[in-house]
Amino acid sequence: MVEAAILLFTLPVNMPDAVPVEFAQPESLKHFGNTWWELVDPDNPDSPPVEVWESQVGPWFEPWCDKPLCALVPPRADGKREARYLLRTSERADRAFAYEDVDNARLFVSEGNQTVLAYNYGMMLADGVPEDRRRSCYVHPLLGLDGEQISGDFERDHYHHRGVLWAWPHMTVGDREVSLWDLRGIQARFEK
Repeated sequence: MVEAAILLFTLPVNMPDAVPVEFAQPESLKHFGNTWWELVDPDNPDSPPVEVWESQVGPWFEPWCDKPLCALVPPRADGKREARYLLRTSERADRAFAYEDVDNARLFVSEGNQTVLAYNYGMMLADGVPEDRRRSCYVHPLLGLDGEQISGDFERDHYHHRGVLWAWPHMTVGDREVSLWDLRGIQARFEK
């Protein structure tokens, strides 16, 4: 674990519940890239750490705040408005996402040691399936919270059904109708 920087927040008066606080990632920590962060109260080591995530609010135009972070800061037990926290890398590194490229065709995404999904960017075809059903650019398998598979691919009664994808069923190219949904006259191909 790397302890990183002390941050000082001024909290609202008489706050009854946790409040969202946004702040810039300190310049000295930007070399860490994407990682799990947490805030720890250095004056109360027994208090649970506060999880930190990248803020989804924006846009952020300030040059000093190109990577805003956010946390739900709880009320102070002592009622003070000043809240001092240590921002550090999280001990929960087992939750970090990992990516594994398989066969130059699929990208598996895992959280900790559990696979979450695979993005199929290569041209996929299952054994015994007609060549005109070959396809790319879709998510499968997609796994649920308990690791159960919740997507299907190359179903025997509907070969064109595949995981999670974006496909228009009715498009016109020139004077002919094509469909990404059932792979009629057009294909999605991954380039980059």
